[in-house]
Amino acid sequence: MHLLQVQNFSYSIGFKSILEKVNLKLSPKKRTALRGENGAGKSTLLRCILHYAHYKDFIVWNKDIPVSQNTISYLGHELGLYNSLSLYENLKFFHSIAKSPISWNTIEKWVNIFQLQLRWEDPIYSLSRGMKQKVALIRALIPNANLLLLDEPFTGLDHKSNMEIRDILKSISESTTILAVIHEVEDDFWEETIHLQRPGAK
Repeated sequence: MHLLQVQNFSYSIGFKSILEKVNLKLSPKKRTALRGENGAGKSTLLRCILHYAHYKDFIVWNKDIPVSQNTISYLGHELGLYNSLSLYENLKFFHSIAKSPISWNTIEKWVNIFQLQLRWEDPIYSLSRGMKQKVALIRALIPNANLLLLDEPFTGLDHKSNMEIRDILKSISESTTILAVIHEVEDDFWEETIHLQRPGAK
């Protein structure tokens, strides 16, 4: 049983091969780490899965899942926040446009867990890099998606924040599949691991 399958997928920019004959299956409601050395195309693969409709012959949802439920949320290196808006305005906006958002009470709970409640009215540009990362993660969780794609989600975070995010992701994975680009040493938090190789590597 799988949620989504990538089948013999290759991707190039000009004459440069970024991904070469990638095959993988994502198990539903699992936390999967995507690993590989620099240049293996991990971030590119996440973006291609995000835009799966452009590659429908190669990136395929399980046919038993209704099309209306094929929802993806994404957190990349660009955090997807409006710098001039406040923390509150950002989260309220993304909550208002999500089709089936999580409850606002849950958002408030996460803001408190991250100790950001005193920064509700502060513009995003005034927050530290670690604070922005935590707000961006909450933003990515708002849509309550079937598949959550995370590109190095622990960037700029201290150990405490790292553990707090892990707790949240563990609870989210009870209903959501998570695929994350991870560089840290492997541990049992990640239930499955996919390794990418650079094109041409043996």
